[in-house]
Amino acid sequence: MVQSGNGVASFITGAGVAIQLPETFLPSTRHRYAAISALKIGPNAWRVHGDVTPAPNAIVMPNGGALSGVAAASALTITLSPEHVGQLIETTSATPVTVIAPLESEIPVGAVIRVAQGADGGVTFAAAAGARLLHCASKQPRSSGRDGMVDVLKTAEGVWRITGDLALIKSFA
Repeated sequence: MVQSGNGVASFITGAGVAIQLPETFLPSTRHRYAAISALKIGPNAWRVHGDVTPAPNAIVMPNGGALSGVAAASALTITLSPEHVGQLIETTSATPVTVIAPLESEIPVGAVIRVAQGADGGVTFAAAAGARLLHCASKQPRSSGRDGMVDVLKTAEGVWRITGDLALIKSFA
């Protein structure tokens, strides 16, 4: 959905339908020309992402985009592989999960893999030995919380960039 005018475009649920998005966001567009998407993740369950409106005091920005599929993952360690490209990996663990960006892989440069924390187990991102994981210096390499989504982009062989709903590094300055 794209907001072309000055008004706000919102997703509204019908009876028995649930919308999921990060805790600090609302299911409506952020500004004019903003785009938000709804991804069906189950019967009567949708995940909303894109240029969504932050609730008061929200700090993170989710990313939108097209996906080729959704893969539920119950493993506590997930090493990214070519079959994950274009997918949403939705974690289902109640305990912490680690997503590892490999050093060598058949994953092409420019590929994007989206990871969603679909349960209470936090998601931490790490690089395999010799690989590099780049992210904003004011954020941690872990998801911001349940229903948060993070994009993992391969920018060069053994170099990965993560962006999206990453946890903030707290500053007491």
